[in-house]
Amino acid sequence: MTPIGLSNLCSERRIIVKHTAMADLCNILSFLLQVPTIESASAICTESMSHDFRAITSELGIDHDVSSIERGLDDVHNRLSGTDDALNLLRREYTRLFNHPKHPLIQLYEGVFIDSELVSQGKESAHACLFINPAAVDAERYYARVGFVCSSGMRVPPDCITTQLQFLGILHSLIAVRAQSGEEESCRQVCSLLCEFWDDHPSNWFDSFFNKCSLLSNEPLYRLVGNMGHELVSLEIRCVETLL
Repeated sequence: MTPIGLSNLCSERRIIVKHTAMADLCNILSFLLQVPTIESASAICTESMSHDFRAITSELGIDHDVSSIERGLDDVHNRLSGTDDALNLLRREYTRLFNHPKHPLIQLYEGVFIDSELVSQGKESAHACLFINPAAVDAERYYARVGFVCSSGMRVPPDCITTQLQFLGILHSLIAVRAQSGEEESCRQVCSLLCEFWDDHPSNWFDSFFNKCSLLSNEPLYRLVGNMGHELVSLEIRCVETLL
């Protein structure tokens, strides 16, 4: 048996830790962008989310770059732990931003988000519809390639940002698992799929989406989501450049 060099072991270890942490970050953002529930409000009110995020930033080696997010985590904890009405507070802001029946400030779905951006720029609307638009159809095609099914208990359009984040998390997890098991060819295939998906979907709208969260939210939680999302976008861009 050919001995494995120390540098190769260290490189493999870095790959596993990096992609596991990226998966965790995607899943936290997906969790925070779903409709608030009693359980999620309770989890956000505790300091466990802060501990999880700090662990992720440390594993990604970016803990020195995210002082604004550190302050945001403290702001969220102070805001929500100091009220007996955290759930209603979060639901009101969630509805105002994402779920208003007529005029949500930020669309959660790629097709209608990009369409609303076009209209705001004075361009012609593509009249994108939920579930039935090119972005939703193409996203579902990607999910089928790895048998991914959205974990939400509700039927949501395939181009929903929470679903796209979950799918990114799945891909990062698969890369970590296959790197650990030494499945080099399979690992390369998942890396290629991640790059394709990123270029075809999240790269088109994640940055604008998270920018709106930072600018439009009246609550620390969704401003934090915006800042965390910007960090994710930066990390994904660097990750894709490395994988290509």
